[in-house]
Amino acid sequence: MSMNAALIVALALASAPVPGGSTSLQQLVERIPEVVDDSGGIGTDAQELASRIQAHGAAAIPYLLPLFREESEPIRDFAGYVLRDLEGLTEEHLDALIQARLHGDGWIPPAIARIGTPRAIAFLVEDLKEEPQTQSQLTHALVIAGRKGAACPRGCSQGHEGHWWQREVSGGQPELRV
Repeated sequence: MSMNAALIVALALASAPVPGGSTSLQQLVERIPEVVDDSGGIGTDAQELASRIQAHGAAAIPYLLPLFREESEPIRDFAGYVLRDLEGLTEEHLDALIQARLHGDGWIPPAIARIGTPRAIAFLVEDLKEEPQTQSQLTHALVIAGRKGAACPRGCSQGHEGHWWQREVSGGQPELRV
């Protein structure tokens, strides 16, 4: 199968109706502006739409990443909200997720943690060190990362235990500390 034919098949599959439902992924993404608002939260309609998009799994990623370039902050935030619990993110998506975080997306750290590579974890640890916080998406992300998130970054001159973020991430559970 040629590259063009494979692309056409992939696009057709991504826009096909969801099993058990009648709305394509493209149609779901087009609904995003209808359900997001400037309230700063994720309402019931937005949660339902997020779940329906997430049901598509990794196929939704190419539809969501471009939303980080939208002018509308609520649309960018919604993309982060959907991606935070979506499986299938890989190192190839990391640059876009990091840029989203650097531009203020508070939902995205768990998505970065799910990638789990040393670069992803190092970014999260540095983010937490720059902006110390507790009980946030960022600390939740480091809990998702587990042992990797509690480790000292390379070049640490303070040893491998006792950093404030290690205590936060491990919740005082020594088994999560390095």
